[in-house]
Amino acid sequence: MKNIIKKIKPLYFILNKIRHFKIEIIFTNIHYFICLVLKKPYFGKKYGANIQSKKEREILRRLVKQVQNLKENIKCLEIGSWAGCSAVTIAETIKKSGKGGMLYCIDVWRGTDENIKITKGKVSASAIFNLFKHNVKYSGVENYIIPIQMTSDEFAEKEKDTQFDFIYIDGDHKYTQAKKDFINYFNILEIGGIMCGDDLDYFSDQIDENLAKENREKDFVTDKEGRTYHAGVTLAVKDVWNNKVGMRHSIWSIQKTKDGWIPYNYSS
Repeated sequence: MKNIIKKIKPLYFILNKIRHFKIEIIFTNIHYFICLVLKKPYFGKKYGANIQSKKEREILRRLVKQVQNLKENIKCLEIGSWAGCSAVTIAETIKKSGKGGMLYCIDVWRGTDENIKITKGKVSASAIFNLFKHNVKYSGVENYIIPIQMTSDEFAEKEKDTQFDFIYIDGDHKYTQAKKDFINYFNILEIGGIMCGDDLDYFSDQIDENLAKENREKDFVTDKEGRTYHAGVTLAVKDVWNNKVGMRHSIWSIQKTKDGWIPYNYSS
């Protein structure tokens, strides 16, 4: 009898885990459809719509407010918007300030490897773009956001003579594209403006740089210590900014000056 119980016990734990997983999926879908029906914004687990943490959103608010202290009617730009979590955060900050401003959201709404992994490839671009528009509308910031469906390279070329006061980059995390975005968009950042980006999990001196270089064109890499991070972002921050950036909760930030840039000082 003891041998039978010993054999059945692992199976019980596996089945129990599957049961909880299925229940979670059911409740996730119910939450999603309730938000759609009740016309409420949805930033839950479905489609990875909750991809940004509360602490990261607070950092974004702080950075936008810093730019608003310098001028009114700021022009903001976001590279990579997905379901609109960070876009709504930025737009709400603009709206609540009463100082005016507009956010331009650049995305193809197809998703990166990270998004495809989260959604298991079972989501269309139209579904995500529709969710983005739903979240923007029912968060009450429709008048503060202009979505533009194109690649970051296309927009950078099209608007190379335009200047923005605040730029947030959360697009392709692979090294080549991340580095290109950092350089292209720094060129159209106003002096005094702030540029920031997500997913700087570690600086280059905190990781195995050789491993990072081998995997820099992947969204993620996991090292022998079990740490998963975005190698492309880490290396691009090193090569473009020489690691001279402010950083809080994986969001890096710089402020443009007449002579180049300085790390954003979070104590100011």
